[in-house]
Amino acid sequence: MSVSDLQVRLVPMLASDLSRVAEMNQHLQEDEGTDIMTIEQIEARLQRWIDSGWYGVVLIKNEKVVVGYILYATEPLESTSIYIRQLFIERDHRRKGFGAAAVQAFARDHIEPGRPIEIDVLSVNESGRAFWEAIGFLPCHTRMRLDRVNSADG
Repeated sequence: MSVSDLQVRLVPMLASDLSRVAEMNQHLQEDEGTDIMTIEQIEARLQRWIDSGWYGVVLIKNEKVVVGYILYATEPLESTSIYIRQLFIERDHRRKGFGAAAVQAFARDHIEPGRPIEIDVLSVNESGRAFWEAIGFLPCHTRMRLDRVNSADG
């Protein structure tokens, strides 16, 4: 079955979907090996992002089953790109083409033609990087971070 044959629909997240998206986001944190937030913390963060007007969430559905979500942000006005902050596919639906089909549907139905999509991939996420490259994304820069310890000594 090809990606174009998959029946994937993207539907806007409703307020009643917030807990479900927060649960999936917690699974994403587990998969990434990052600090795990509580469901309540994730819900509050998602609500802040949505209320800011800078972020949107679409659920990825196959028939009536939610298989994942896309959290995206429109970059500041000087940028012409759309930024996908998170793409998550439920573990039992992975490697079946849903991620690629969702990105294809997102690009087709939610972004003006010619507008690029940008993403970040954690440097330790080899499979994530391979996924994005397999569907046509190319590396364009490396973001680096210096973690600093807070102390009275400076």
